[in-house]
Amino acid sequence: MSLFSEQLVEEYYNRRRYLTIRGAKQGVGETDILAVRHQETIVEGLHIEVQTSFRPVAFLSNGNAGAGNRTDEEVQAEMQIWIQKKYLSATKAKLRQSVWPAITWRYIFVHARLKDPSELESLKLANIELLPFEDVLRDITLPTKRGGFTASAGGDVSEILRFYRDTHRQTEQA
Repeated sequence: MSLFSEQLVEEYYNRRRYLTIRGAKQGVGETDILAVRHQETIVEGLHIEVQTSFRPVAFLSNGNAGAGNRTDEEVQAEMQIWIQKKYLSATKAKLRQSVWPAITWRYIFVHARLKDPSELESLKLANIELLPFEDVLRDITLPTKRGGFTASAGGDVSEILRFYRDTHRQTEQA
């Protein structure tokens, strides 16, 4: 599911005129999506991680206890390790700088359901922007403006989703 979800998230950012790189690797680590957009004198860089479980069986962090057994402090400490691994490590910073040196990168976390939704609060506290996957799906099923840009594979998928949505609405109204 993750590659498919990443493809949809990539389409979401392509429509916003970001140039994207999916699955960039530096050593053994992988970054889901790096996105760069140049507007006038500003270059924006986004480091995007995607987690779209719909029936999650594990925590984002490495906690071994059940969600009800972890204290807020344990969740926060475990999430700091996860955030370091996914966004802040020297390897990830080196990868981002190799893509576009000397820009400031924003961090985005795209999510569906989490086994422990309190983990999202740790991400917010670390200044990681949250984007619900539902918002991505809603956006990419909207028609593109005339002359608007879509990625080829992501554009095809968005057409399929739009077709399903419109067909389902017609069936409900009948």
